[in-house]
Amino acid sequence: MAPQSLQIMLGGIIDYAGLFPPAQEMMNEALKKYAAFQRSEHGWMVSRFICPASRLAELGKYSDLVFGDGSAPWQISAIGRGGADINEFLAGLQSDKKDIQHFLEEYGEHAQVDMYEAKIPPVVVAQAEAGVWELVERAAELIVTAEKGMAPFYEIGFENGDPALVAGALRGMQQFNRKWAGVRHRAVGAKIRTGGLQPEMIPTPRQVAFFITACERLGLCFKATAGLHHPYRHEDRQLGAWCHGFVNVFFASMAAFAGYRELPLLIEILECSSPEAFVFGDQSIRWYDINIPVEKVLETRRMLALSFGSCSLEEPVTDLNALGLFNS
Repeated sequence: MAPQSLQIMLGGIIDYAGLFPPAQEMMNEALKKYAAFQRSEHGWMVSRFICPASRLAELGKYSDLVFGDGSAPWQISAIGRGGADINEFLAGLQSDKKDIQHFLEEYGEHAQVDMYEAKIPPVVVAQAEAGVWELVERAAELIVTAEKGMAPFYEIGFENGDPALVAGALRGMQQFNRKWAGVRHRAVGAKIRTGGLQPEMIPTPRQVAFFITACERLGLCFKATAGLHHPYRHEDRQLGAWCHGFVNVFFASMAAFAGYRELPLLIEILECSSPEAFVFGDQSIRWYDINIPVEKVLETRRMLALSFGSCSLEEPVTDLNALGLFNS
């Protein structure tokens, strides 16, 4: 069995995104794979099934395949349509809301849509705090009428090239949470894209470190998506780029949450490609001189670094097995 610290770090860490590139599986195949993994010895690592809101009706067609075994209700994260500007974004959310409501009316006993994800348009991010505050507040009124238990996570991209705009966008989320979280609406969280099909889509370690420290400082929970199929930073020769590892990203988050907020240090953690530098014990996780106790690991997962979306369930387990971290 894996060391206790690794179990806590990886518990429910993967949101399965088999419908999305590069896997891009058919709906029935993705559902079968997710259901089988849930029942496997490593099922404790997987959390939600990620599905575009526009495809929830298609998912429902396979209800006999996945909802008929009497197991606990599935957790689903609905991916929103998004939009090029605030009006298009909100129009897309209206359509998403209808799709979610129709799905829950039919299959609410078997599935919970407890998360909603959508990318904030770059033109809104360019307006920093004020633009994001307006979008999130207007979106919240639609979300609360769709499903009160649904937590929104909004993706913030670095397309504008200015980290100050990203920081401003995250502050807009923080201001919304200060006013409304726990009063009328669920707290909103942030989302970072950590990979892509082209090298230029991969954020730099500095950008990831900046995002993590900003979320920690502002009290925002975040999730990651794309590119985190492998535990440690590595070179993808086929892609022609260095890619992030999920152990690096989540340990950097734990370090920030434990008070190690210096940007150069977090960049160094994110750039570390040596598996032996990360030591997992029953009481703590250690990277050189930084020791994170399991209590802080658990707090980080609950309050800062929630999960990551991956179109692969096998690759993380295969790599961890090969490294000797799982006894199977």
